Amino acid sequence: RSVETKHNGTMRLHRLFGRWKLKGHDGTEQDTPYMDGLWRKVLQVAAERRPSVRRCLVLGVAMGSSFDMIRSRWPDVAIVGVDWEPALFALGQELHVFRANDRVRFIEGDARAVVPALDGTFDLVLIDLFFGRKVADAVTDPGMQNAVAARLASGGVVCVNYFDQPSVLDGWRSKLGEPETVHYQGNRIAVFRRERDNRPQTTDKR
Repeated sequence: RSVETKHNGTMRLHRLFGRWKLKGHDGTEQDTPYMDGLWRKVLQVAAERRPSVRRCLVLGVAMGSSFDMIRSRWPDVAIVGVDWEPALFALGQELHVFRANDRVRFIEGDARAVVPALDGTFDLVLIDLFFGRKVADAVTDPGMQNAVAARLASGGVVCVNYFDQPSVLDGWRSKLGEPETVHYQGNRIAVFRRERDNRPQTTDKR
């Protein structure tokens, strides 16, 4: 099945052994068993660094296959997902890629514009923003980095999929320190953790 998107052109949807796979015209993958394995490993590391997660921000939703993995670890978590391809999120709903829940909120738009406008703080932020095989410009945008850092709870964790492009982490290091690196086959994911402090925390459960 062909899927028309706003920014990534025509993508192809396949079903293999009961599992949906979504691929771009350049062969890049979204919502595939490979990506499931990647984020499952990252979430295990994140849970060790942040056992309690009440609110999670996902930048780069695609069909939403990460949502159920997040909720399996933290059943009461409220998730805010941001993506500039609403057709993919709608497809995930249609195909039941994730279980619908009133604690999952989707926002269409470029993360550079959306994140600064968000309210409250997040215990966990997952960033998986790409344009083809290149890490999206939003990941290195100082404004978005500042917005994520400003909305990260004390002791919160930020996970950035940088694939094979480590230079995109330079700005993040200046704000959150040196990350731990999670290796998953050809991918590299940086896991940053903010040290706990005594600032009052605000949480928007919407």
